[in-house]
Amino acid sequence: MRVSSGKSLRSPPFDGGTVSTIGGHRVKLPRRKFLRLAAGAAALPAVSRIARAQAYPARPVKIVVPVGPSGSYDIVGRALADQLAKRLDQTVVVENRAGAGTVVGTQAVIQSPADGYTLLVGGLSNVVFNVGLYNKPPYDPLKDLVPVALVLGCAPGTGQVQKLLARLGSRSP
Repeated sequence: MRVSSGKSLRSPPFDGGTVSTIGGHRVKLPRRKFLRLAAGAAALPAVSRIARAQAYPARPVKIVVPVGPSGSYDIVGRALADQLAKRLDQTVVVENRAGAGTVVGTQAVIQSPADGYTLLVGGLSNVVFNVGLYNKPPYDPLKDLVPVALVLGCAPGTGQVQKLLARLGSRSP
């Protein structure tokens, strides 16, 4: 069937494809190809979110011990590293950064990216004492450091852990 303009009113035979107009030209897209493209376009936002979200830790974690090897901080740091490595199923490296009464190691952690991959073994010396010992301390532990864990040493079999937990539980925040 033809009209005066010379164009056919009947569209070409439809064989399961999708026909659309792009720039004045008719484009025929087979149904399977169209469905694949549509599914791919629908999945793109989900794929981009999956690609951005990385499981922690995606690389080795470093624990900085701000004193030399074989001290009490080092023993605690290595025990933590061992337990973290087992729990996270990732390598945990202990790095001793001694100097200036724990200032060197503490500053190294403060200057590293705040991404959770560099941890500091801290205590009274690098959090409390250094602030009082130096005229102009190189860091402010309340602003520059974020506590992530509290490690306590208690003699086994004395019930000290249970007593401490009971006291902490009885306090209201």
